[in-house]
Amino acid sequence: MRDRHVWIATPTVNAVMASDYVASLAATLADLHGRDVNVTYRTADGPDAPAQRDALAADFLRSEASHLLLVNPDMAFDGSLCARLLARDAPVVGAAYALRSVDLARLRAGLATRAPESALPHALDWSVRLIDGRIALENGFGRVDALAPGYLLVARACLAELAARAPRYRGPFGAPVPALFRDVTAGGVGWTQDFVFCEAWRALGGDVWLYPAAQVRRITEGRYGVPFAQVLASLRRRDERTPGRR
Repeated sequence: MRDRHVWIATPTVNAVMASDYVASLAATLADLHGRDVNVTYRTADGPDAPAQRDALAADFLRSEASHLLLVNPDMAFDGSLCARLLARDAPVVGAAYALRSVDLARLRAGLATRAPESALPHALDWSVRLIDGRIALENGFGRVDALAPGYLLVARACLAELAARAPRYRGPFGAPVPALFRDVTAGGVGWTQDFVFCEAWRALGGDVWLYPAAQVRRITEGRYGVPFAQVLASLRRRDERTPGRR
């Protein structure tokens, strides 16, 4: 991996980072350096995470780095995950994670028809949108419709192509930036912002890849979430119990 240079970028609010994120970042840096991967680390602080990601992406495009790794500051993740995604050699590849704490009402309803290990992942909202609600895995990875950028690895060629087509606006630090992660054309807010980048890439015919076995967890008052692979496992068990289902 000597030809790889990963630009790790994190948007923050009031410069706050979870201690588990810092530990995960340190493990990632050690792992990548052990594989002879060059690493640059940047943060952008402010109240508008999509705009901060756009500013970080603009900085990345002025560098010589080969890949942009976007990571939220409230994530805990395995130190070898970035190298695993790099090895997939995809333009856009990332991990899915639970967006918020367990919905107890959905968990209670799920337990009426599912085993606990299946009910729990379905009581969470996830940072991924599947294609027609399904996914087929190839060597542990599968194509999806969109991923949120909480842990997302993007190759330079992909980012450069989208930036060349994107409208520009005044970024959070005054300089013009391409609108890659912020919806400036439709005024989208909230959840719609998370999929803006992948939607634009898919519109050009590009693929978005998910590594569902990734150990990525959101940190709030406590650590929560399960690997997205548990959702897929429960879907497989459902299909096995339903004759003729594909």
